Amino acid sequence: SGSPPSIESVVGRLGVSGLARTCHTAGVGLARRANELDPEMGVAACEALARLLPFCWVARQEGRGSGPRGQDGLAFDLGSLRPLFSLLLQRLPALPRPSLERATAATSALAELPGASQEPLLAELLAALPQELARFGGLAPGTP
Repeated sequence: SGSPPSIESVVGRLGVSGLARTCHTAGVGLARRANELDPEMGVAACEALARLLPFCWVARQEGRGSGPRGQDGLAFDLGSLRPLFSLLLQRLPALPRPSLERATAATSALAELPGASQEPLLAELLAALPQELARFGGLAPGTP
């Protein structure tokens, strides 16, 4: 058996618009059921989207799938993740250090996406995570 498929192979199979639609569907589902997620699942959801979403925008910026919103190259609205971001903000004090470090890496990656600076709850998470990590003496070596 070979190695697991890479994100690039998923993008190649689904195409940019297919990946964007998949992320949108996942985001809507997460938003609708955010209150059912445990804190670890919320962190994992942010990690997954932080790994997938850049592929949507990178390809769009390179000119593939550059149609208007709602067509090929669908832009993902980070605002659709507000329930997830809100849930994480509420549960930060209960997260252990490894989960806080993972959440920091994921939200930092999401913050690099176009339009992320317009998402207030993401900004609140980015501000709150270092304060929560300070309870444990700050970031571990090698953590972004």
